[in-house]
Amino acid sequence: IAGSNVIAGRVDFGATAKSLDVAAYSADGRLISALQPTLQLQGIVGSAGGIVKTGNGALQFNAPAGYSGPTVVNAGSIRTGATLGGSRNSALTVASGAFLNLNGLTTAWGSLAGDGVIMNSSTSAATLVVGFDGSSTIFSGQLTRNNDSAVNTVALQKVGTGAVSYT
Repeated sequence: IAGSNVIAGRVDFGATAKSLDVAAYSADGRLISALQPTLQLQGIVGSAGGIVKTGNGALQFNAPAGYSGPTVVNAGSIRTGATLGGSRNSALTVASGAFLNLNGLTTAWGSLAGDGVIMNSSTSAATLVVGFDGSSTIFSGQLTRNNDSAVNTVALQKVGTGAVSYT
């Protein structure tokens, strides 16, 4: 998928994990901005199979999603486009070199694992809430802000049973 695309309405990816290869904005073969969303899911996402995000673009969740399958970010990013955008029922894994951009908003995921980056590109504070699926995970990545011109915060809140180990 290249360019800015919005899928409005309910999307159901089915019972098996689906791969979404999302390319970043480019002009004449040059990357314009990896932080801008190139595919936006505007409505409720339902799926038991989950999503595997590939490609160096940004997949943006503009509404709370109800799917329960895992979300794996192997490349590029997932971006929060609305408060609670994403799925609190989905186990989130952010691979090395990939990131979750909180975008100055609060969002919730079932759990957090991997060794990627959780970042905030906005000048507003952002919070990631994890633990709704009750699993125990390991996260060895970074929590960081991506805006040196303004002081902003990135908060991580753990709820529910299970544990998140940080290494």
